[in-house]
Amino acid sequence: MKARFTTLDIVAVVAEISQSCIGLRVSNVYDINNKTYLIRLSKPDHKVTLLFESGIRLHITDFDWPKNITPSGFSMKLRKHIKNKRLEQIQLVGIDRIVRLQFGTGEWTFHLIVELYDKGNALLTDHQFTIVHLLRPRTDAADQTKIVTSETYQLDKARQACDWSLAAIAPVCSAAATQKGQLARSLTGLFPYGGPLLDHCLRVASGQSLKSLESQLTPDSVEAAAAAALAAFELGETIVASLRDRPDDSVRACVTTKPREVSSVATGSAASGTAPAAASVDPYSGLDFLEFHPMELVQTEGKDKIRFHSFNKAVDEFFLKMESQRLDQKALQQEKAALKKLDNIKQDHEKRLAELAEAQITDREKGELLQLNLAAVEKALLVINSALANQLDWEAVAELVSTARAQGDPVAALIQELRLDRNAIVLRLSNPFDPEHRSHNIEIDLATSAFGNVKRLFDQKKQFAAKEEKTKLASEKALKAADKKTHEMLKEAQKVSSIAKVRKPLWFEKFYWFVSSENYVVIGGRDQQQNELIVKRHLKAGDLYVHADLHGASSVVIKNPTGEPVPPKTLNEAGQMAVVYSSAWAAKVVSNAWWVHHHQVSKVAPTGEYLTSGSFMIRGKKNFLPSVQLTFGFGFLFRIDEESVPNHRGERAAAPYSAADLVGDESDGAAAEASLPTLPEVLEFGEDDEQPADGTNDVEIRYEYGADGRFEVARQASTMSAADSHAAEDASGAGSLRRRVDSVASVTSSTSGRRKMAAHERRAARRQLKAQQQAKDGTDSSESAAKLEADEDMQSLQVEDLEADAGDTDSDSEDDEPGLALKAEQPDNGGESGQSSDDDADTVQPLVAASAKQEEASAVPVETLQTSAPGNNQKRQQQQQQQQQQQQQQQQLDRELLESLTGQPLPDDILLFAIPVCAPIGTLASYKFKAKLTPGTTKRGRAVKTALAVFTSDKSCSRAERDLMRAVKDNDLCCNLPGKVKLSLAGVTKQKK
Repeated sequence: MKARFTTLDIVAVVAEISQSCIGLRVSNVYDINNKTYLIRLSKPDHKVTLLFESGIRLHITDFDWPKNITPSGFSMKLRKHIKNKRLEQIQLVGIDRIVRLQFGTGEWTFHLIVELYDKGNALLTDHQFTIVHLLRPRTDAADQTKIVTSETYQLDKARQACDWSLAAIAPVCSAAATQKGQLARSLTGLFPYGGPLLDHCLRVASGQSLKSLESQLTPDSVEAAAAAALAAFELGETIVASLRDRPDDSVRACVTTKPREVSSVATGSAASGTAPAAASVDPYSGLDFLEFHPMELVQTEGKDKIRFHSFNKAVDEFFLKMESQRLDQKALQQEKAALKKLDNIKQDHEKRLAELAEAQITDREKGELLQLNLAAVEKALLVINSALANQLDWEAVAELVSTARAQGDPVAALIQELRLDRNAIVLRLSNPFDPEHRSHNIEIDLATSAFGNVKRLFDQKKQFAAKEEKTKLASEKALKAADKKTHEMLKEAQKVSSIAKVRKPLWFEKFYWFVSSENYVVIGGRDQQQNELIVKRHLKAGDLYVHADLHGASSVVIKNPTGEPVPPKTLNEAGQMAVVYSSAWAAKVVSNAWWVHHHQVSKVAPTGEYLTSGSFMIRGKKNFLPSVQLTFGFGFLFRIDEESVPNHRGERAAAPYSAADLVGDESDGAAAEASLPTLPEVLEFGEDDEQPADGTNDVEIRYEYGADGRFEVARQASTMSAADSHAAEDASGAGSLRRRVDSVASVTSSTSGRRKMAAHERRAARRQLKAQQQAKDGTDSSESAAKLEADEDMQSLQVEDLEADAGDTDSDSEDDEPGLALKAEQPDNGGESGQSSDDDADTVQPLVAASAKQEEASAVPVETLQTSAPGNNQKRQQQQQQQQQQQQQQQQLDRELLESLTGQPLPDDILLFAIPVCAPIGTLASYKFKAKLTPGTTKRGRAVKTALAVFTSDKSCSRAERDLMRAVKDNDLCCNLPGKVKLSLAGVTKQKK
């Protein structure tokens, strides 16, 4: 089995790393053991983990390797000197197995040198290659050069490439011709890229393998062998150059395999349908990896192998399998030892039972023989007891018996042994009716009669029978216990330290999030910085902003890239999220939230004011939602394979709704709460070691009302008639009316039959209203009023320009995210139209129509400027088309992503991983695994562990679901819970007991 990199492998892996890692910054360094280290490289939208093991390997890994809790000294040095520096270069030093990684530039450059030969080494040097720290101080045996701290590392000593010739190869072949079995070793030592590549090149160039060339080598064929070796060497250089220069075109990595020896426990689990979940996901289960190569070699033809398009991927899988294979072999040995021990226990119990059964048979036969020979036994007892009564010593008694036996006395002939120390004699009795004349030596007690001895033997038989029954019962229990203990040992042996594959987190998992009942992604900020990030980068056209006027409330955004009306159920769920992630949860205060359109949220503060981080300006009307209950839910979403996606289409389809539904329902989540079983007792723990959030998520929201105070805060309050509205406007003044027109126009819904007012239409409406007001009052506008109007118009333009610039910047942000939304077809009689005031719209729309002609004139110069630069227009149109295509492609990918997430896994689904989610309880109504959360005193960690224990112990939970839920990290389980909770779900009382 191949266990380390050759020079060919290093050339291939360095070429791939150069393509994917150059320019990335070091975010951190970890160590797995004293020889293996992980370097985390990242940029905002891309993360890579580089793994190197001294003397063994260097590659990119996609797996989450177990890291030491306390970093080693070498890790600390690497963190100190290369953290936050860019990886500028990675290269193979000469043609030796030494890799140099350069971090930083100029005088701040540091080099990490990894030696992948012999015992290996790793050194950190400065820009002058002075050693700062190293793993293994040593002395070079060739020239006694010390490789220690503060010394200069000499790269020029590495092996360099050379031009091959017959003059260099022929002496090697000639020397090997005189010693059998030396050619392969000599040529492999001369060829720097490893024996497998040399064998491949020989087969391609001359049609001979290395072994056949060696077996046919004679002093007469040295020149032919040298010529074949030279051709192979030159072909090898060509292959290496192709790997180095064009890795994407030439790398077709492969790993040779063989079937794995499966333990009996694994076989039994598979037969019973309880195979580990990883087997359903891991395509390489049941295989042992043998060798890895960056290309398909001729000698691997006909062998079982797995092909990869990336050599990094191949070696990553290979070394992961190597670790698991090593642990599997260890588990197999432990299994054999445990099974052997269990077999010994079984044999011992069987031996005991056999001995007891044999003892019963013997005692029965002896008793029967005594019954058949009672007279002879009585005579023998009389003779021996008489001699003892006459006070003869034991030797005299023995001599007496011997003399009588010599004289042919039949009674003395029966006596085989005197055991006077035990007050017994041994008689040899036989069955006179047995044709085979089989006999037994029976010990007779001198203190009892012949009948007494018969009774003793049969009583002893009964005792053995009772003991056999007890032994059988005890043996069954003992064997069951031993068998159970053995299987537990085997299961523990099978539980290798799994190295879980790192799944790439979904873009919204960094925030508070959930997928609504209608398949909208809803996100919320965890703190002020995330609130700022959400509004700046993730609040796009068509999205809705939801918030609550509560201390610590999160900024919630409903992603809606299609721009269609958002269903009221999703609005209510987002509002519940905004209230739950606030101080209302700890205070147990019922409140409500509100929502606005994306264009109503601004970061531009009024003149003379300043908006802190996480604070925004809300312009226009806030659409209030119904009060929500302080109930939340915890459950699991499962990522399913593409083959299983068709089984779950339409799970989160939006139900038809009417405009009246936009008012909301106080009983959101009632169906989900009803679906939870009624419990005789609700578990609530009482630990008080967690404090609720104290304003770290605080968001300050500012908004503007008209000076007349006539903005309605809820739809129910919109009861003013058009006449009353005009009368109030006449009394309030032009400034107030202008602000009202701006606000009302900004919240007019596109689904109510009226289009949204553009900026120039709003400015025209302002001028029209001002003209009407001046005509009605009979007064001319003063110079100061005109200046005020011009200043306000200019300020409006500046605000719009700033917001447009911010939008452009956000679209090119490094941390770009897809605007996720996938929803079913909905009727047009809903959406946001119910949130706008019809009376206000009736006031504004005539003014907009009246000002259309006036705006057309002002738009002419703009058209003239646009037509003067047709090339720019064409370029702009192409860019817009490209952006639209990219958005459509991204929306399609996002749609596929959401389709692959389900809370209702089916038995036939192929599950990839589980994602814990916290959402309104109504959203989790259809989830297979869900729990209700209310404000309480239970710590978040204990609550989710209790819920997880209940989920995994459920009879309907499959092995795959159980394993995937248990594989979720503890921090990921509880990070989205709002605070201390009370947990309500079936089975909690049982878990408590």
